[in-house]
Amino acid sequence: MDVMREANALAAAGRRILHLEVGQPGTKAPALALAAAKAALDNDTLGYTDALGRGALRVRLAQHYRETYGLDISPDRFVITTGSSAGFILAFSGLFSAGEGLGVAVPTYPAYRNLLQALDIRMIGMQGQAADHYQPTRTLIMDAKARHDELRGIMIASPANPTGSMLGRDQLRQVAQTCAELGLTLISDEIYHGLTYDQPAVCALEFDDEAIIVSSFSKY
Repeated sequence: MDVMREANALAAAGRRILHLEVGQPGTKAPALALAAAKAALDNDTLGYTDALGRGALRVRLAQHYRETYGLDISPDRFVITTGSSAGFILAFSGLFSAGEGLGVAVPTYPAYRNLLQALDIRMIGMQGQAADHYQPTRTLIMDAKARHDELRGIMIASPANPTGSMLGRDQLRQVAQTCAELGLTLISDEIYHGLTYDQPAVCALEFDDEAIIVSSFSKY
C-alpha cells in the first residue's frame, strides 16, 4: 500500500505509471456486472440483505462449485461478506480464542498477521522451503504442532501470495489428512483460483468437508 500511495502521487504529478503494485485487475468491471449494478440501482429497493447474504447469490455459488470443482455444497454453507478481509475476520474470530495459534507457511500475505494480531491470535510462521514451493507440508505442520501447544489451525493459500505457487492434489490431500489427524482446522485462501497456467487449482473441500474456504470476486 505504501508503494501504491507513492505511485498514485507520481501519477498525480503527471508521470505515466504502470500499476503492478497490488493484486487487482487493470481493466474495468465486466459489462454484465456494470449492467446488473445499474439495473439494481435504478429498479430495486436497496436495503438490508439476509445476514448471510443474498439467497440467489448463494444458490449460484453452490452451482459454481458443482460446475468448477464437482462438489455438492449446500447454499446454506455460503456466507457473503463485504470483501474477503471480512471473511477472514469472521473465520478467525469464530474459530479461535485469544492466545490460540494459526500456522501459516512463510513467506505469506502480510495482512494475515495484522488481522490475527488485532484479534489476539498468534500467527505461527512455518518456514517454507524452495523444494516445496514454500507451501506447508506434513513435516512442517507436525513440527509446528510439536513446538506450539496453542496451535489450533493451519492456513493454506493456493495459488499463494506472494510466491504464486500451488499445492497439487496429492500435496493438498496430505495437508488435509495431517490437519485431521492432529485435530487442526484447515482454512484455505482460494482468492486466486482461476488464475493458473497448466493445472487448475484444487479446492480444499475435496479432501476436508469441514475446511473453511475464503474466496473473492476481486481477482479472477
